[in-house]
Amino acid sequence: MDSTHQLMELYQARQKYGGFMRHKIETILPDGTTATMIGGILRAEGVITVADKTYQVARSVMNDGIRGVADYTIDGCPIGPPSVRLNDLERKRSYVLRQRRIWSSTLVLLENATEVGDFRWNCLQSRYRILVDHGVPTKMVLLCVWVVMVRGEFTA
Repeated sequence: MDSTHQLMELYQARQKYGGFMRHKIETILPDGTTATMIGGILRAEGVITVADKTYQVARSVMNDGIRGVADYTIDGCPIGPPSVRLNDLERKRSYVLRQRRIWSSTLVLLENATEVGDFRWNCLQSRYRILVDHGVPTKMVLLCVWVVMVRGEFTA
């Protein structure tokens, strides 16, 4: 990470047993609270619950029940790994999530071509350790976790 990024926040996400044909992911937020994601295996739809907030995630949009708060598009590339473009509709900020290298277990989150996050996967414990700049909204980190773990877009 760039040395100018001093205020970092740690998230940890792991798969839990979600039941028949369901994903369940728990993410421990920097303040110690837990966010839960539940989604279908065959359809990329589900719910993210964080404290008193609930977000619905459909194929390409995250909403709070009233309006869209974020959206994403997956840019598939037949030669290399995909990248995901994420837009924070409330703050008007855009991010890109991609693998550091082909077949790498590390993903990077970029804002304006500057690295603002690092997602590292531990295959033995089946979890992600996520370190992001303090200014990255929690909902955007959770949307990245959704894309990585529920959509399964990266072969880390």
